[in-house]
Amino acid sequence: MRATLLCLVVSLACACAHDLETPLRSERTVVTRVNLHADAVHQRVYSANYLLPEVIPMCTEVAFESLRSDQAVFRVVDSGEEYTYLFHRDLGESPEENLARYFGPQCDRDRAGSLDAVDQAGIRRGEVTEGMSKDGVVFAIGYPPPHQTPQLETNQWRYWKRRFDTILVHFERGRVVRITD
Repeated sequence: MRATLLCLVVSLACACAHDLETPLRSERTVVTRVNLHADAVHQRVYSANYLLPEVIPMCTEVAFESLRSDQAVFRVVDSGEEYTYLFHRDLGESPEENLARYFGPQCDRDRAGSLDAVDQAGIRRGEVTEGMSKDGVVFAIGYPPPHQTPQLETNQWRYWKRRFDTILVHFERGRVVRITD
C-alpha cells in the first residue's frame, strides 16, 4: 500500500511538469532584461523575485539548458555558472509570461542608459533607493510579483526579501519617495 501510494505521488509529480512552449526555446542564447537576484548558495533564482544579495546584471548573456513548467535551468555564458529558475505556482502569470519579462533576445540598454544618475546608481547596485523612477526600479530589482502588484500604474509595489518578509516601494509622481518593511 505504501509503495503504491509513493508510486502514485511520483507519477502525479512527473505528469504535472511539462516542457514549455516559448520563443526562448529556439534561441541559442538570450539576455537578462533586468537585474536578477539569485540565491548564490543554492544557485537558484525565484520567479517571485526574492530580493536576494547576489545580482546577475541586466543584459547578461545566458543559455537555457531546460525549460519546464515547474522550473527552468540556465547557464551564464561568461562564467559558466548554472542556476535553477523556480516558478511560483500562485504568481498570477504563466511561466511563459514570467520568462518573457525577465529574458529575451535583447535588453533595453539604451533606455536604461538614458535614465538619470539616481537610477543608474540603483541599477548598478541592484537596489532601490529614494528618487528612482519606476523604470529604474524595474531595471534595478525586477518587476514586482503580479499577484501582489498586478498593475505597474499603482503607487505602491510589493517585493519579497525572503519568503515571509516583504518591502513596499512607495511612489509619488513616478518617483520612489519611501521604502517600508
